[in-house]
Amino acid sequence: MATALIATLPAGAAAQAPRPELALGVEQRAWIAAHPVVRWTAIFEAQPYLSYRGGPPRGIVVDLLARASELTGLRFEYRPSATHEEGLARLRDGGVDLIPMLGRTPPRLGEFAFTEPYATYPIGLFTRRRFGYLESPADLAGLKVGVPYGLDTMISAAAPNAVTVRFEDLAEGVRALAARRIDVLAGAVPVLRYWILKLGADDLWLQGMLPVSSSLAMAGAPSSAPMIGVMDAVLRRIHAPERRELIDAWMQAEPDWTGRIAGPAATVALAAVAGTGWWLYRRRARTRGGG
Repeated sequence: MATALIATLPAGAAAQAPRPELALGVEQRAWIAAHPVVRWTAIFEAQPYLSYRGGPPRGIVVDLLARASELTGLRFEYRPSATHEEGLARLRDGGVDLIPMLGRTPPRLGEFAFTEPYATYPIGLFTRRRFGYLESPADLAGLKVGVPYGLDTMISAAAPNAVTVRFEDLAEGVRALAARRIDVLAGAVPVLRYWILKLGADDLWLQGMLPVSSSLAMAGAPSSAPMIGVMDAVLRRIHAPERRELIDAWMQAEPDWTGRIAGPAATVALAAVAGTGWWLYRRRARTRGGG
């Protein structure tokens, strides 16, 4: 499993020719030849997809970039950004070429060029186990709802009467929920489940879902359409079994401490929600005596 991208080309060297099985147009192949190095940055952590604080970048996204390097001959160089705003500003002004993990939200679609999503997940509502019953998004009115950076606008639109509290990453949100500093934590279900497992937050569980979903994609400046076309071709080339292996490997979180884990409860709840939606989930929860 790659934990960092190893630079194999000297600065200014031409990129190797892309693999012949990669479906690329003339413009995209010309772009690769003219741009052997792709500078990328990150603006938030969402393990297991990406983490970069306290060490080299690692996660599913880094593995995807490693495969892109193998398939195209491109070299991907990580350039740290201190804040979300700095990273987005650098993408706008050409200081970096790519943000490989960015939520595809309506405002951003008008500002950046995006690949097709490589991950789309429902937005779950997590609470402590003894928290009050949530029947619909309207029940979030007046509650402190933790939201990850980038999803705050979407979640506020789905639950306009909630008091949203923005977090830089979901690990921080999980800790805040466990410590009772917020009432509810909203976020992509698999990522939140990962952190519940990782942090041993055994008092947290999935109460329900919001009628919105989160899509992750790779983003570049509007002028970078050829690069986005290259990355789309790479993502199409990484077939479903290979993607599944990457996801499974990174989703196997090891807890940071020994104790009871809430993962089974969250997994069962997710299975119920995924097939039938909010209302059937709540009926089943009532039958089980949950809430």
